Amino acid sequence: MKLGFLGLFGMVLSLRAYQCANTVDTKSLLQNMTDARLQFALNLLQMESTHLNLKNFAMSPFSTWSLMVMLYEGADGSTLKQIRDVLAIYVDYPTLRKWYEAARAYHYLNSENTKLFSLRYAYYDDVGDIEFVKGYNSVVLRGVGEENVVLQEGRPRGVDFDQGASIIINDDIDKASHGEIYSSYSRRSFNNTVTMLGITVSYFKAKWKYPFDKSQTKEEQFSDCKRGSLPTPKM
Repeated sequence: MKLGFLGLFGMVLSLRAYQCANTVDTKSLLQNMTDARLQFALNLLQMESTHLNLKNFAMSPFSTWSLMVMLYEGADGSTLKQIRDVLAIYVDYPTLRKWYEAARAYHYLNSENTKLFSLRYAYYDDVGDIEFVKGYNSVVLRGVGEENVVLQEGRPRGVDFDQGASIIINDDIDKASHGEIYSSYSRRSFNNTVTMLGITVSYFKAKWKYPFDKSQTKEEQFSDCKRGSLPTPKM
């Protein structure tokens, strides 16, 4: 359920952003992008669900797509073409950037009944030999207003993965989720081959528009593939 929910949640963000297009031609191009991203999401979900043996697993295809856009923005040559084909980006970069800036409006909501925090972060090993092209400014990493306090310039944050990176990353995740997500990165989380880390921070909590009637809860059998059938409270 979590797997499917987050997949659809990412698709909803994508479709909502599509509604921000202004011209017929742009709408046509972005509709093709939206359709391709939905297929990307389904392919990713199918691939991950077949080889991961986890009891609790959730992912957001839209977030994965977004982090790969960050790499696309800094790529060139055959790498650029390969990433573009995988992500099915069929519009020019200025149009893509404009679309993502519109999409970002739906990544943050903090009201009495609904809380939504969805940000992308990237870190690179600042003691290594990584160099960014002049003027690199990722639309994915710019965040929403003051909520993205560590990536104001749209560039990955330099850290030392051998010393102190885990403290910085955990603190960033805490800030991005307003203290709602606990991150447990430690020095042992990284080895000497790590040169870049991309993460997404997504938190969603909302009240039901039409809440379930608690008095209607009743106990029924729930089938567990390992333990058989178990009595379980159901709404």
